[in-house]
Amino acid sequence: MTALPAEIFDVSGTVALVTGAGSGLGRAIAETVAGCGAMVVAADLDQTRLEELAGVDPFVPYSYAVAKAGVLNLVRQAALDLARRQVRVNAIAPGPFRTNIGDGPPSPEAEARWGTSVALGRMGDPRELRGLALFVASRASSFVTGSVYAVDGGALLQSMALDPASEGT
Repeated sequence: MTALPAEIFDVSGTVALVTGAGSGLGRAIAETVAGCGAMVVAADLDQTRLEELAGVDPFVPYSYAVAKAGVLNLVRQAALDLARRQVRVNAIAPGPFRTNIGDGPPSPEAEARWGTSVALGRMGDPRELRGLALFVASRASSFVTGSVYAVDGGALLQSMALDPASEGT
């Protein structure tokens, strides 16, 4: 058997996303590829283990982003699968709205923070989803399927300019 050249295993300058990186196999993989020069993006359910592994600020909303990506792809796949039955599948992807999600209504500080990170300068009112919801559910959208509508006041437009390290402040 021919030996593989060392450059095949050169991971310097690469980025590895390692799930379950806080312990076990995931931790072993994260430590190995990091030790060989890769930048590691670590994910785990146990934040304490991640902090021990990384030694850096662990706040990055990957689980939220992955969940949203799953919804987007579910909509697309379901739309494709159900179109032959004339079933339309669309979704509304709301951004920051004044609701009681979490521990209750947003604090004045949270509203102010969202005001600076949303292009329209404020959180949305749930009533602002009504028109789009009616459109998506009605025959007015009879030729629309597989679409995801962002209703976020331009938050997605601003997200590239946000500093994740300042999110907790």
